Amino acid sequence: MSTSFPDDRNGSRVLITTRNKKVAEFASSSDMWIFRTRSLNPEESWKLLSKTATSNGKLCSPPPEFEIIGRCIVEKCMGIPLVIVLIGGLLATLNNSPSQWQDILFTISSCKDRFEILLYNTIEVCYHYLPTHLKACFLYFGVFPKNTEIHVKKLIKLWVAEGFVNPEMNKSLEEISKDYLCDLINRRLVQIHKRSSDRKIKSCMLHDILHKFCLRKAIEEEDIMMVSTTEYDKFLEGRRWVSRQYGCWSIATSYFTNSSLKIRSLFYFDDNLYLAKCWSFSSLKLLRVLDLSLIKYWHGMPSEIVNLVHLRYLALTTIGYVCNSQLFKLQSLQTLILSAWTKEFQLQLPCDVLDLPWLRHVRFDKGSSSYLPNLVQENLQTLSWFKVTGQDSRTTNFTKVPNLKELGIYIEGEVLPNALESLAQLHQLEKLKVKMGRVERFNLPNCFPSNLKQLTLSNTYLSWEDMEIIGNLPSLDLLKLKDFACCGPEWTPRDGEFLQLKFFLIERSDLEHWNANANHFPVLEHLILRYCWDL
Repeated sequence: MSTSFPDDRNGSRVLITTRNKKVAEFASSSDMWIFRTRSLNPEESWKLLSKTATSNGKLCSPPPEFEIIGRCIVEKCMGIPLVIVLIGGLLATLNNSPSQWQDILFTISSCKDRFEILLYNTIEVCYHYLPTHLKACFLYFGVFPKNTEIHVKKLIKLWVAEGFVNPEMNKSLEEISKDYLCDLINRRLVQIHKRSSDRKIKSCMLHDILHKFCLRKAIEEEDIMMVSTTEYDKFLEGRRWVSRQYGCWSIATSYFTNSSLKIRSLFYFDDNLYLAKCWSFSSLKLLRVLDLSLIKYWHGMPSEIVNLVHLRYLALTTIGYVCNSQLFKLQSLQTLILSAWTKEFQLQLPCDVLDLPWLRHVRFDKGSSSYLPNLVQENLQTLSWFKVTGQDSRTTNFTKVPNLKELGIYIEGEVLPNALESLAQLHQLEKLKVKMGRVERFNLPNCFPSNLKQLTLSNTYLSWEDMEIIGNLPSLDLLKLKDFACCGPEWTPRDGEFLQLKFFLIERSDLEHWNANANHFPVLEHLILRYCWDL
């Protein structure tokens, strides 16, 4: 079995294979540490350890006292690349004292000369050296099916909901979570899978051997996790994290008993299931995380969910009316993700859904109706998609959500010409997406937040002259113009605009003549022109 993943930096591909092949290869990109399994010779092993044991990933020559110990370390690694990289990632986090290298050598010297034992004990050593706050974060990867692409935004929201993140001054919980993830990546325990347009980490993965370790370790330590692939599994009870994967969904009302009170998180991973009835949640009184996003539920929201008053993370895919659900009971909710599994049935949401006091991240379908909160909601950071429609000012007063960092707006129907003028008051906003539905004309706001870094426009049918407003945004480094965001045959940019723009995409446009020269877009790094047939 083998799986290839694209490294989007240079277009090359790297390969993971099972260990029954006798070849091993180190990927040159610092994003991924993926291997075939040929045993390396001593010199290759030393070069690989030298590279991974440095924080910048560049090949260097350690001082003589380090090299002597390091060559002894790689001798104990039996030429296994994954072992070498994990040890190198561990050494890179230490303070570079010979005594610590000597301690690592002593530890792995006690491992028996069997591949499986050496590999498992190496991971055990790396886990032992993890700070306490990272151990739970690492083991948590076990709730996802193996070889799963894990989106970083989702992972971070889950870590925050689980209470893994220790607060720090002048940093949000999400920023601290990203630091945690980067630490695990630097230790080579987690691999970067994809990067976004601005080179930030978009998704990550866990090597299947490391994934197996997480499952085993989580069970060893206080039975905190259970992964089930059967319909009825009595061992689910008494575990903190329950992950049901590729199995039947039990609808028995007695499935969970009173001993299920210990369950804090419940996941279901199977996107081929349509349900008319869910589990009974009545005994899961202390549940914090409920992820049913892959299940296609038929009838709005299961009524018992609103009684889970400790719930912090809720993801549900359904059709039907949700507006009658008493979501206001979920006073601890931090992340709410509601979507319809077919476009024919758009969700109708309660008008007070954004009034929940601890909401941090909200995601709805583009066509879902909602209102901005009645009171100022300072905790809300992400809102996508928010539907703006009609002449109702309640849908456009963005001063009620002053600390938004990411906002996606879907405009449907005629709106007031100044409907989006209050966007300028969102001083924390860094990422904005605007998509038009059935609207004849879109009025670009005269002023955007000065801190805006990323802007995506779709179906807005602006004139190229409107680019003057966007080009003067002082912090804009990413711009995407999709699906006739701008119309017209000719565009001549002006000097002094787009001074910070690094990434620019034009997708589907009738542009014929783009009169740009070396003075325009002075720091541009990536330009993508897609489906611009007339250009």
